[in-house]
Amino acid sequence: MPKHPMTLARWPRVGAPIFLGALAAVLPVRPALAQEQHRIWATVALTDGRVHEGFIRWDRNEGSWIDILDAYKEIPADVYEVWRDLWHAGEGPTRTVELRGYRITWDEEDPEFPRQSQMGIRFGHVASLRPLDDVRAEMTLKSGRSLILESRSSDLGWG
Repeated sequence: MPKHPMTLARWPRVGAPIFLGALAAVLPVRPALAQEQHRIWATVALTDGRVHEGFIRWDRNEGSWIDILDAYKEIPADVYEVWRDLWHAGEGPTRTVELRGYRITWDEEDPEFPRQSQMGIRFGHVASLRPLDDVRAEMTLKSGRSLILESRSSDLGWG
């Protein structure tokens, strides 16, 4: 039997430093790899022709592919036309709220059609962003679809 058996009382003095030393030898590699896989890598073309490539932080708080770009998008004209036709035909919009099994429904007497809709999209779906002016940008998704975005948050424009 050893002279000083390992007991819980001796663990903090003997076992903890050995365990923590072994853990410290392995850990530095893993977080760096995991962090780089999730960070946004981009090519940024400046108006003067210079190009920068590398990891970016968008705005003040988005730096990962799963972070969300906030903006407003235009609602297509054909959606407005359907809404207008229904409204003039007497089939105006009806609002419904459901709460704890109760449903409250009412007709809107003087609705206003929203020309824009708030939206958010994960940076991982974005192929490119091209500024159009101080508050608008054209976003092309990896799927090929293109949207015109307008700023009302700090993610686009001067925010």
